[in-house]
Amino acid sequence: MSVFGQLVFSDQGRGRAVPGRLYGLPVLRAEADPLGFWGERRLRKAGRGLLRGGARRVLVPRDFRRWPLLRQLGLVPVETEGLVRANCVPLALAALASQGLSPDRATVALRGTRAGGEMARAARELCPRVRCLVVDAPSGGEELARWLRREYGVPILPPGERGHLALRFQPGARPGRRRPWTYTARSRTWRACGSPPRSWRRGTGRTCPCWPPCGRGGSWAGGR
Repeated sequence: MSVFGQLVFSDQGRGRAVPGRLYGLPVLRAEADPLGFWGERRLRKAGRGLLRGGARRVLVPRDFRRWPLLRQLGLVPVETEGLVRANCVPLALAALASQGLSPDRATVALRGTRAGGEMARAARELCPRVRCLVVDAPSGGEELARWLRREYGVPILPPGERGHLALRFQPGARPGRRRPWTYTARSRTWRACGSPPRSWRRGTGRTCPCWPPCGRGGSWAGGR
């Protein structure tokens, strides 16, 4: 997947684009101060820097109102739901790391109403990295679990068992027995219910956008 850009408002920003990481994903980040006489010039400089760095798709701050300016430069918004779906595994690993958990000591639950292609892909990527998986999907889940045991030899726990973190792929997926962190692929915001990792807390600690600049993506919520 090609690199995407992140525009960050900062009163110290002068529009220079530099490589960075956002929750485990590579990003080209440009900071700019949009206020004052030179604000528009700084935004243009930031946009040109992102474009030169190969980042045509850009995440922007909440309530961003200058898209006409960025579009003139050839930049477009990131389709965040697709981005989150395509990167659910590195995002999950980043979430484990934020809790101080090594993947090889962690259990990740895959929950959904069916074991579709996205769940199978996530399972294949996670099996070599995590200690255990929970595959919880009424349609196709048992078949996927058997295949994973045969191919990878990783312990696959029964549906409903808890995980340190859960990936929920369709609405209506049954929750686990406890309250792990849960990623919901079809949601539009990242949320934390219960006690979010300290590094992700903002304000009261009840809401943690994974994409602070744009406020959309998937969602983490406590399951049972």
